[in-house]
Amino acid sequence: MALPIFQRTVVNDAGDIIPSAQVEVRLESSGALASLFSDRAGVTPLANPFTTGAGGLAEFYASPNEYKVTATSAGDSIVWRYVVLEGTAALSDVTTSATDTTAGRLLKVGDFGIAGNVPIINNVDVNDYITPFSKKVFGSGCSNRPNENVYLVEVHGSHDTNRVTQVAYSQELTAIESFNSIYFRRTVDGGTNWSDWRELFHTGNILGTVSQTAGVPTGAIIESGSNGNGSYVKYADGTLICTARNVQSIAGAETFGFPTAFMDSSASVVASNSSSTSGSDITIKFSSIGTASYVSVLTVNGTLTAVVDYRLIAIGRWW
Repeated sequence: MALPIFQRTVVNDAGDIIPSAQVEVRLESSGALASLFSDRAGVTPLANPFTTGAGGLAEFYASPNEYKVTATSAGDSIVWRYVVLEGTAALSDVTTSATDTTAGRLLKVGDFGIAGNVPIINNVDVNDYITPFSKKVFGSGCSNRPNENVYLVEVHGSHDTNRVTQVAYSQELTAIESFNSIYFRRTVDGGTNWSDWRELFHTGNILGTVSQTAGVPTGAIIESGSNGNGSYVKYADGTLICTARNVQSIAGAETFGFPTAFMDSSASVVASNSSSTSGSDITIKFSSIGTASYVSVLTVNGTLTAVVDYRLIAIGRWW
């Protein structure tokens, strides 16, 4: 990159040129002597301090920064504070590819997916992409995606080059709301090992169909529904709650179905009568509880009865 230039003629308060002045240049930030050059390319070093010619011209090239420039000669002295040397973008090298990380180069539109479309790439390993602040769209055949959908993956860096976070946004090409999932994962060893993808929940996916694989939730957080047998709520942790209102119309035992199935017969069922004859002693006994139904025996004042209207709640697990 071409270096910016400093050019001043050293003069005293009367405006007279000070020839053969000694010029010292220091960084304002630290007070250290600056690295000076006599050419724009920064190839030929210049002594610091250096001496001007008879014409009093102080000239040097240096990296963009803030400088304190002091010129002295035969008792005369002049100081320039906070001299800002700025680089020129037009003279800087640009990146040679969309993933060029060479220090000091200027980004082009589209580099690392910035301010440009990101093409879909296929048949690569998502684990290999750890360049901070870059993004790629991973499609067919790409391993280590959250699932088989197409994903835009952003890479976020940290204070440690080995610590990288990937954020994956599902990309459905035909419908806005069809795939609105977002996942993230991390590596702390430069991509050798990655954590599992974790899904972020939001208003678009907190409700839906719950699911699990080997005891690990893989679907929505809450699922609810109803049918002719009552209503139910399923939770991602495996809890299932069923509610219903039933009218038993025959004496003795009768089988009713739950609105959805429990995983086993360990569900707890509690019931209360909705209406009955005043002063009646209503007893509702559950003699058998299965995964999808229960068997009840009802009595009124100790006698098997023909009709009782009652409500129930059953709590158990769906996995």
